[in-house]
Amino acid sequence: MNKNKKFKRLCAIGMAAAILATGCSGGKSEDASGGSSAKADKKTIKWLHHYSEDSTRKWIEEITRQYTEETGVEFDIQAVSYDEYQTLLKAKIASDDAPDLFDLTASDLKQFKENGYVEDLSGAEFWDNLIESAKESSKVDGVNYFMPFEANASAAYYNAEVFEKAGITELPETYTEFIDVLKKLEGSGVVPIAFGAQEAWTITNDYRADMLQQVLGENPDWMKDLEARDAKFADDKTFLETLEKFKERHNYGNKEQFGTDWNKATEMVATGEAAMVINGSWSISAIQEKNPDVEIKCFPVPATEKPEDTRLTTWSGDGFVVYSGSEVKQEVMDFLKVMTGKESGNIWQNDAKRLSVIKDLPEAADPALGEISAYMNEGKLFDVSSMQNEFTGEYYDANVEILTKYLLGEIKTPEDAAAALDKKFDEIQSRQ
Repeated sequence: MNKNKKFKRLCAIGMAAAILATGCSGGKSEDASGGSSAKADKKTIKWLHHYSEDSTRKWIEEITRQYTEETGVEFDIQAVSYDEYQTLLKAKIASDDAPDLFDLTASDLKQFKENGYVEDLSGAEFWDNLIESAKESSKVDGVNYFMPFEANASAAYYNAEVFEKAGITELPETYTEFIDVLKKLEGSGVVPIAFGAQEAWTITNDYRADMLQQVLGENPDWMKDLEARDAKFADDKTFLETLEKFKERHNYGNKEQFGTDWNKATEMVATGEAAMVINGSWSISAIQEKNPDVEIKCFPVPATEKPEDTRLTTWSGDGFVVYSGSEVKQEVMDFLKVMTGKESGNIWQNDAKRLSVIKDLPEAADPALGEISAYMNEGKLFDVSSMQNEFTGEYYDANVEILTKYLLGEIKTPEDAAAALDKKFDEIQSRQ
């Protein structure tokens, strides 16, 4: 079967769900000038994204508004939740309604690249605006198909006042010290960690804070080998240990973790009901949107009893992708050059409170971003940008399913969870 046809058939499976999800989302497409759709005689860039924080969406509004004013090119922007994003994107491609601009992780990019849906960006002008390592770390099979825009750091993002009231004066550097901090927070009457597990993506982003540097540190191809079935979860002692610790810290979380979404989890930290979330650096803006006066700081999540192992897990994040069949390809490329300008980078870093890979930007003013930069400058990081650091497609879904059952107690032990994962991955591989 032709690859494109096969891919479109796979995409079409989720089309009905995507239509329902879009209908329930409560939002409608908007162009940069505020209208509900672009005029027929205007060039329009269709942009699909999953950014949920208000500050990030304001960045999008600002840069698209400026570009429209300067060029007359308008935007048709559609925002959906992260959990709906892949389904809707594939459905749009299957129905020949692909967005001109969208974003993917390096792991997710593979299937889109193989079917010819993404443009080669290797010779684009915007690379001159980015730090030198960005182009190299974002290559897939030696080619740049997506433009990295931000650096991310998985860590514990905490309310400094809550820590102070609990009498915590030193940050944990070992796993035992981390558990001691959680016990002390619980004893002070607050929820130590807020989990928003109602949204599946928060589970994997929580887990990657300490798991990735352990398993990928031993084998950079760990996820590739597991998907290819050249390795087994059940045979990996390090994985089993991280799985046990993952569940232990969830014992210090909020009640009804799977009935709590990301918005509520960050609100709990903002108001002092909870002490921290464990997630990516977008947590800073998500928390401060609920309480602009809250002081948020961060620390790496300890995974072992060796302080030298306690590092931030960092990666270049999603990359912006240009649809190869776009009728406004040049306009999108021009827009990406504007997006990577210093003005855009300053808004992203100081207003959206996100780390940027645009070069020669002033140091971020936010204390938490400053702490992340300090860890990076000291070399206390484990960067996974050049490695497969997320499972893909059905493997991702299977991983979330088993982790969910494990956290809910439906699967009792790390060994049982590993066996269930191996069974699921074997089934998926047999269908490939």
